[in-house]
Amino acid sequence: MNLSLDTILTNARELVSRLRRDDATADTAVNQAQYVQERILSMKQYGDDLAELNDISLHRPKTDILYNIQKENRLIKQLQKENEELKQLVTEHRSVLEKIMYKYRQHIQQLKLMEEKEKIAVQLFNAGLAQEVQEKTSKIQEMALIMQRAIDIDDTNNAAQEERINALLLENRGLKEILAVHENMHKHKSITTTLPELNIKHNTDSALLWTQSFIVLTIGAILLSAIVTFLAVLLWRSRQRRLLKTHCEPSESTPLSLVNNEILRPKEIVLYPIVPKLVQFNPADINENSYVSTTATKKIRKKNLLQRRGNNNALTISINSKHRLHNSSPTDCSSDEYLQTATRKLTIDELHQHAQDTRLLYQEFWSTPTNHLEKLRICGTGTKNRHCTIIASIKFNEFFCFFFH
Repeated sequence: MNLSLDTILTNARELVSRLRRDDATADTAVNQAQYVQERILSMKQYGDDLAELNDISLHRPKTDILYNIQKENRLIKQLQKENEELKQLVTEHRSVLEKIMYKYRQHIQQLKLMEEKEKIAVQLFNAGLAQEVQEKTSKIQEMALIMQRAIDIDDTNNAAQEERINALLLENRGLKEILAVHENMHKHKSITTTLPELNIKHNTDSALLWTQSFIVLTIGAILLSAIVTFLAVLLWRSRQRRLLKTHCEPSESTPLSLVNNEILRPKEIVLYPIVPKLVQFNPADINENSYVSTTATKKIRKKNLLQRRGNNNALTISINSKHRLHNSSPTDCSSDEYLQTATRKLTIDELHQHAQDTRLLYQEFWSTPTNHLEKLRICGTGTKNRHCTIIASIKFNEFFCFFFH
């Protein structure tokens, strides 16, 4: 029986009040028994006195003596009946007290057992929650390291692109200077030369003019392409800076706890150029499964992080192996077969390829389902709903948003 503490306390109070009443009745019964015993003694003394008086006074009639004796016998019988009734009441009172105390002890033992079981269940539940939180924190730290590595790689790529653009600009300037020097030389030669030499070298000058015009056109096309690419890069960088300024712009004076207090989860991160996924094909597989590859490429979607890894175990990165292991590519087979046959390791090149699109990584990280129980049923208690999500604190979300921005 599952009893609450309030009902047990009320029952105990009623039992104590009944015990007090029964003690009072027992005291009254004992007093009455003592009073009856005193009366019996007094009656005995009275009988002895009467016997003495009868012995002394023999002239009294026997009828009066017999009448008095009968009265005394009646009184004695009444007193004996009262004594028996009092004894029965005392025995009943004792039996009731024993039963009440026995039930009271049983209820107290059941309460102690229930409290011990509840403590054990709460300890187990807390231990499971602590283990789950540790696992999730380790996974989050691992993902943060991967994202940091991807950001570093993207920064190095951007720096290399900027260096290349600067080198192209320097080359274009050098080519312009060379062209200017060549034009000046050609003008001086045309002034100093005589008319007969011009008639003789007319064909050579036309050829030089044609080559010069061709060189100028090629250099102009190169310069235009370089300027267009440079302007596109500048426009892309300006848009990203505007996005960053509009969403979250933390200053050095503001502390970390005051950044993005209204945002529960970070919604925007820095966008980087997406590099197409490189896949190595075997020539034998291409010849054999050409039709299957064309149909599979239409149906296969982009794989998220869990599908690329294959399971929920810890991610391992192999530094020594530079090339991908020879497995069936995702375009040659279905996604299920690829997940069953694919390796559980990622090379540095694959990590670099997957880390190019940070928005997809961020969305996949927050869309992965949690493995903890939201509700747990414990015997003797109500429904407990604790820790609905893994990352419940706002400060951690703010730190995560600040880290990505």
